Amino acid sequence: MENIKVLVLDGPGRQVLPALKGLNDIGCNITTLNYSKLDIGYASRYPQKKLLYKIKAQDKVELKRVVDTEICSGKYDVVIPLSDISTQIIAENIETYSKYVKMPVNDYDTFMKAYDKFKTMEICQKNNIPCTRTMMQDEPLEEFISKVGYPIVVKPRSACGSVGFRCVKNENELKELLLSAGFNLFDYVVQEYVDQHGRQYNIHLFMDGDGNLVFSVPTQKCRWFPVDGGASCFCRVVDRKDLVEICTKLLKEIGWKGYCEIEMIEDVSEGTEKVIEINGRASASIRICQLYGMNIAEYMVNLAYEKDLIVHPFKYRDVRMRCIHTDLLWFLKSKERLKSTPSWFNNRHTRDQIFMLSDPLPFFSFSIQSLLKYNKEMKKRKR
Repeated sequence: MENIKVLVLDGPGRQVLPALKGLNDIGCNITTLNYSKLDIGYASRYPQKKLLYKIKAQDKVELKRVVDTEICSGKYDVVIPLSDISTQIIAENIETYSKYVKMPVNDYDTFMKAYDKFKTMEICQKNNIPCTRTMMQDEPLEEFISKVGYPIVVKPRSACGSVGFRCVKNENELKELLLSAGFNLFDYVVQEYVDQHGRQYNIHLFMDGDGNLVFSVPTQKCRWFPVDGGASCFCRVVDRKDLVEICTKLLKEIGWKGYCEIEMIEDVSEGTEKVIEINGRASASIRICQLYGMNIAEYMVNLAYEKDLIVHPFKYRDVRMRCIHTDLLWFLKSKERLKSTPSWFNNRHTRDQIFMLSDPLPFFSFSIQSLLKYNKEMKKRKR
């Protein structure tokens, strides 16, 4: 694997750090695509080259233009996308890009089965995979509500995290939502509401090109921010092979290859865990796989080259990870700050999501970037 030239997209993302460390460990020549000198991918010591394009991370048109330029230059052997947008761009243009580089990416149709929450839920319900009950396309809204009752959840079919998430508590709120400007029900999934007091899980999996499970790291999402529903700020590995089996079945039905993370939640009223959604790209919490001993980047490169992948059966070890930036905010905002399990003050077997002693600068650049974003948000609210 030495001297393979790898282009890593999405320099701003937290998930870029374990990817860079893993690529460095196997001797790759690394180039990162960044939008700011404060991006983790720019601050890290691992890349040999750091590209800097002054574009917005969510600008798909501009990002595609940049990706086209870099990939078609013929300077790289492998390209690794890490965000939803970049992964979608690669999947959409896989035939064109495959003339120049190798990619550990699914074809577009397969990718959309994970990216589109409705398609994911449809596959689950057709194959008796436990999931949050979802309104199907041929099902009248009133009939679905009569089955599940209020509140209901309305969220975009394709979005990251809690963006666009709505909890509709009664008929009046539903009418107001349906009549709101620019709202199109087809762009959303309508689901039963599952009480957020149940345990939440993120199941990390890697599948080979033949649909076989290579490794899994099941984790419990113990704390998250914002406190009313957001990304994990503290998680730990748990011994839940049963959840891994459920998620593996789902990925086999989809025909998935490579890495993904499946979110599940415990429905306390029914005493079962249900699939919420699939993150078909490298999630921000992917570093826990590295802390567990898995080199995700090496698996991605081997998959891109269609090499045989070494299977690692899951063996439970107590591994915990926190993002101190958001975990501190959780402590300040949550009413459960002194009731958390594990305790907020318990650092046993715990490593930070971003800080690495071998590569410390990204932690500080990310801290500065987060403060700048926070100040910008505060100024908006004051207007």
